[in-house]
Amino acid sequence: MENENKALHDQMKEHQERVDKIPGAPKLLLKQDIYDGTTDPEDHIVHYVIAIKDNNLSKELVPSVLLKKFGETLTGGALTWYSQQPARSIATLEEMADKFITAHAGAKKAKARVNDIFVVRQTPGEGLRDFLARFNKVRMSLPNVSKGMVVAAFQNGLSRNGSRATRKLVSRLMKYPPTTWEEIYNAYCTECILEKLDTKVQWPQNMKSNPSTRKSNALCKFHQERGHKIEDCIGLRQEVVRMLNQGHLRELMSDRGRANFARGREQP
Repeated sequence: MENENKALHDQMKEHQERVDKIPGAPKLLLKQDIYDGTTDPEDHIVHYVIAIKDNNLSKELVPSVLLKKFGETLTGGALTWYSQQPARSIATLEEMADKFITAHAGAKKAKARVNDIFVVRQTPGEGLRDFLARFNKVRMSLPNVSKGMVVAAFQNGLSRNGSRATRKLVSRLMKYPPTTWEEIYNAYCTECILEKLDTKVQWPQNMKSNPSTRKSNALCKFHQERGHKIEDCIGLRQEVVRMLNQGHLRELMSDRGRANFARGREQP
């Protein structure tokens, strides 16, 4: 490692000696991000040229300054590549740009791969579980994708005309916007539990009392009628007791089930 560092130091010293011979090198203000070889090289070239020209240099001075100052915007692997260019092998920024972009083309491809996550969309007839598994497989293959991109891409990929489970998940994610993949998965687990419970519930018949004589106008979501608050619904309490006794709420009442349900209801 020590020998490698010495070799790099010698290369940089030699490089600095030869670029110092390029005429015209005033001190400049470079409002430029340092490039390390992991992002789009073409973007770096464009921003670099703009930053140099913002210094109001004379037209004659610009070409030599563009060539001389380029190394100051590099670090890491990009700087190592730059220092290893043979002496007097590059005469213009155009030549430098061609070699630079070719050498760092892999970084541009990596950026394109990250954007591929937005191509993953739920197809007609594809179940929610299958889509979630397929999306997660793509997500795992893209280690550089940000949390925000994952969330946006998943919500964008859900079909608004999909299954009932898909539409309910879309509704939940709109009501409780997620910020991470874990929150999306927790919301999915919650909907799966509620979907299972929905088939076990014995929904009540219509209330027998006359709607005009009921004391409250509050909506009971269990009866889907107005007449009392759901917190005061005797029929719902009886149904919960029945489902508890038959073990239908075991998964929901487990530590994992309660945690998933609670996270799914948390406001961000």
